Amino acid sequence: MSCYFKNFSYKDILTVLMSSLISISIILSLQLEVTKSNLFLTILLTFFIPVSTMHIVYWQDHQKENNSLGRILQDLLFILVTFLLLFILFKINNIFYKIGSGKNLITVLFICVFVSEIVYSVSIKFLLRLIKK
Repeated sequence: MSCYFKNFSYKDILTVLMSSLISISIILSLQLEVTKSNLFLTILLTFFIPVSTMHIVYWQDHQKENNSLGRILQDLLFILVTFLLLFILFKINNIFYKIGSGKNLITVLFICVFVSEIVYSVSIKFLLRLIKK
């Protein structure tokens, strides 16, 4: 854990903030396009792109892959920042009643981010295996 905090800097916080803003902008831009047939794809893209971006930027900054604990901490920070930004946005626009409560929002964020993390991890391992052959 100390090796992650040794590398943790303001760049990681800015990366999480930018990834959260990317995720929120994807949510808002695809809000009109979502139907039941492409809901899974929309949710996957909404969180897969920012999660991938966070880990790619981390790799570019530190020239090493983020370990599991570092990824989880970065994902939790991403969930927190995204939750706070969406909470403020929904309260300002007075549309928070559509999702029910903050518990529903945080649960959806946890599920989506960690599913995206699993998809990212599996795809990276698969790509690295292909490159080694």
